[in-house]
Amino acid sequence: MLLLVAILGTASMMTVQVWGTQAQRAREAELLAVGTEMRAAMQAYMRNTPSGPPQLPVSLDDLLLDRRYPNPVRYLRRVYDDPFTGRPDWGLVRSGAGLIGFHSHGNAQPLRQQGFPSWAVGFDRAQRVGDWRFVVEAPAGSATAAAPAASSPTPP
Repeated sequence: MLLLVAILGTASMMTVQVWGTQAQRAREAELLAVGTEMRAAMQAYMRNTPSGPPQLPVSLDDLLLDRRYPNPVRYLRRVYDDPFTGRPDWGLVRSGAGLIGFHSHGNAQPLRQQGFPSWAVGFDRAQRVGDWRFVVEAPAGSATAAAPAASSPTPP
């Protein structure tokens, strides 16, 4: 009877470990998908500057409603939740007042080490998923948006 209990305990612990690994892989895949979509929205915002040099968004909220046009343009329907925190509390990467990227606040060590898109420089060497920086390349001479929008919540 003790042998049966030991076998069941070992089997359940292995199941929990496998489930944890699968859950982490799913969160990483979701982070990569959400990050790719939000990064593409930032690129579209810069590419669709009405006149003059490309403008950087001031916040992620600028991607929800671009007020640079008479008829508002939307690049995202919503700011997605960070799969590792469950909240839309992305860390922001800035260049001056403009937003050039964002990252997760997750501290988990990434399981995925290869197979990233070509723009995902350094993802394969990241020590934690929060080191995955979803950054756009701001063209030389780019400016921040003329009308700053309300900033999204970001911890210091």
